[in-house]
Amino acid sequence: MSVASFLPRDVPLTVGTEFIRKAAMEAGYRQVELLEPPVDTNADNPAVDGDGFRARHGIQPNEVLLAMVCRLVPDLKLEGLLSACEAVRELAVAGCPVRLVIVGDGRARGEVARHAAAVNASAGREVVLITGEMTDPAAAYAAADVVIGQGGSALRGMAFGKPLVVVGEEGFSELLTSESLPVFLGQGWYGLGSGSLGVGTPALRIALERLVGSPKLRSELGQLGRQLTEQRFSLEHAANVVENLYLSAIRNPAPFGSMLSDFVHVSTGLVGNKIGRKYQRWTGRSSVDDNNARELIAAVITNGKRGETLPFRTGPQ
Repeated sequence: MSVASFLPRDVPLTVGTEFIRKAAMEAGYRQVELLEPPVDTNADNPAVDGDGFRARHGIQPNEVLLAMVCRLVPDLKLEGLLSACEAVRELAVAGCPVRLVIVGDGRARGEVARHAAAVNASAGREVVLITGEMTDPAAAYAAADVVIGQGGSALRGMAFGKPLVVVGEEGFSELLTSESLPVFLGQGWYGLGSGSLGVGTPALRIALERLVGSPKLRSELGQLGRQLTEQRFSLEHAANVVENLYLSAIRNPAPFGSMLSDFVHVSTGLVGNKIGRKYQRWTGRSSVDDNNARELIAAVITNGKRGETLPFRTGPQ
């Protein structure tokens, strides 16, 4: 979600979102290409069989299975995990035939497990299941009727033809539709604050309730996601972007004068970055789970919505 300030401005650069690409260009980077996270759409596809996964975990044919595949860590992930558990509890108590499976592991597993146990006790049955880490969670994606997630996990769920609810922080959740798609293509598969349905567990519950109650809607939105991954997020598309970037770099080398200027820029920026990171470790403020600082992600999303330039940091990222 950020470009390190010490990177040379004359070396071709790839970034993961359109907002970051525009900000990097305005910050003086000469050639910036959008290279969104690719998905193996050949291996991950709607034809993969998920029946075995459902059978192993006792998921009944009439139950709508919601899946979250992610690291169980405090940074960026925990809020969405707990909100999903609570939303599923409310749906289950209301009589909806719904289950939530959480695939993954990490430092916050204990907290997630305690919350899941409380939800199950409240609902009077197991509505939240934690499987732990899977070497390849393809079977979980294939077994799901709905995917809840962010980042690469969201894209992989779409490749399996599953409808998607994107979760973030500060209560963010948003159902992927043709109307909400431009937002995610700009800021990435994440969000902060209120979505179109509101904020927090109530908004997530409304989005899930729409999907749980409508097989037709699940099918339509699943097809939307699959088509999008094939057209924009496939390995073939990513390979073409990289190949064209290499060819352009070969045909249009940076002028020698600009290389000298970049050397000074990189040297001073790198020294400042190392000093800043050592200071953060010394003060206990360095990130443990993710190198993308939450406040920087907020700046990306907020400034992108306003059409402003992202202020690239001169210190540590």
